[in-house]
Amino acid sequence: MHEYSQEELLFSINEKRQMMVEAAELYGYTGDETIKRSQELDQLIYQYQKMTMDEHHSSDKPLHDLLDVLVIEKCTA
Repeated sequence: MHEYSQEELLFSINEKRQMMVEAAELYGYTGDETIKRSQELDQLIYQYQKMTMDEHHSSDKPLHDLLDVLVIEKCTA
């Protein structure tokens, strides 16, 4: 498994989110491709949360970075 940096994960999360939205537009929210992209997105988000939790324990970094980025992206999309 590839070890991502936080920036790479955030980029991948945003990219996968966009792919999921596009799949939903083509195949609907319950389409196989949409569900596949959603599951892949979940895995990336889980990796990011795990990474930030590990860093939080060592540096007291806030855990809300990902949510802030996703909310900003959604609002500006």
